[in-house]
Amino acid sequence: MSNASTNKFFRGDDQSEGSSQGRRQYNEDNNFGLDDNNASEEPQYNSRNNMSGNRGGRRNDMSRGNNNYSRDMPNRGDDNYSRGGGRYQREDGKQKMEYYSNKSYQQNNADVSLYANDEDSEDLIIPVENFEDFGFNEKLLRGILGYGFASPSPIQQKAIRPFLAGRDVVAQAQSGMGKTATFCLGVLSRINTSKNEPQAIVLAHTRELASQIEMVFRALGGLMPVRFNLSTGGNMVRENISALRAKDKPHVIIGTPGRILDMYNKGAFEMGGIDMLVIDEADEMLAPGFNGNSSTNFQEQVKHIVASIPKEAQIGLYSATMGQDFFHTTKRFLNAPVYVLVKSDELTLEGIKQYFINVEHQSNKFDTLCDIYRALSLNQIIIYCNSRKSAEILSEQLTDNNFGVSCIHGKMAPGDREMVMSEF
Repeated sequence: MSNASTNKFFRGDDQSEGSSQGRRQYNEDNNFGLDDNNASEEPQYNSRNNMSGNRGGRRNDMSRGNNNYSRDMPNRGDDNYSRGGGRYQREDGKQKMEYYSNKSYQQNNADVSLYANDEDSEDLIIPVENFEDFGFNEKLLRGILGYGFASPSPIQQKAIRPFLAGRDVVAQAQSGMGKTATFCLGVLSRINTSKNEPQAIVLAHTRELASQIEMVFRALGGLMPVRFNLSTGGNMVRENISALRAKDKPHVIIGTPGRILDMYNKGAFEMGGIDMLVIDEADEMLAPGFNGNSSTNFQEQVKHIVASIPKEAQIGLYSATMGQDFFHTTKRFLNAPVYVLVKSDELTLEGIKQYFINVEHQSNKFDTLCDIYRALSLNQIIIYCNSRKSAEILSEQLTDNNFGVSCIHGKMAPGDREMVMSEF
């Protein structure tokens, strides 16, 4: 494999409607081959969420027997990336670049020019203060009200309109600010229910997150004739294929990159009708060797998906944190994106207090934690550890001290994890 083609992102070059040519087997020269370790069907969990298990590599072979599928990929140098195409072109045919006017945004010391918006993009992120003003249909509005939303959150006010306009979007928001509903509403409003084919793919880095996203989709779009499919590890492959090949095909596929690639590779669905690709927790999904472990390199899997969708398809990236490497990576495959960012010092939600306690020695940590636990009058507490082993040891210590506690991490069986979450 050529070193000159490492870390390349392309959108599909041959994606005319009704054509499957160029969507199955990837050109090794362009670094689209999944390694055995990088094609894990079920991505593993980030240790910061008490999850660090690895199910081992399961090969997603990017070919289908002797079928003659090939992609005509141009030969490009290291820094020459195809950023897709067709929708946002200047009259001279060159890609329109955008420059951001508010230099108060410093995303982890990233160069401000990396997330620049032009005047038109600035107009698109003018806040919309009422859901009725987005132009949603009546059934979607009723779903929004039924979900409990009275008015858009700050990220919803700014990030929904650019998506409705068909633009690529990079949106940053604090946890708990309605980020998931932001892209769910954008996708639901753009689905053409008269078409019997998948039109949107939503990627999540864990099956639990994918399941949560699916629930939000179904809650908001429950009154609409939109069909959804959840494609994650833990679901039977045969049943997954049957659901994707059903007479009434899903409009939106939500899942983890490994399983979605596996389904596509098995011919369970086609990418030709995909109009939208959404990547949640995009900073982690696009990081090479996520969490320092090459067997969970989501970036390689995302590359395959980006290369397989039509080059004019819309892409939305959503995350709470974004650094310079993230912006450099996204420049390689986004089409004149609209950036909806928040200041770094505003990434913590108002009303949340944060404290740092210097326990001096590791041996003092457990006693300090117990003191805090006893001092606080709370029904439920979540404690995050930086490794599976630490989570298990802490769980045992708390249990021995008569605290009611459950432990969850990536080495546990899916059913056990689901039971712990249900009990919580």
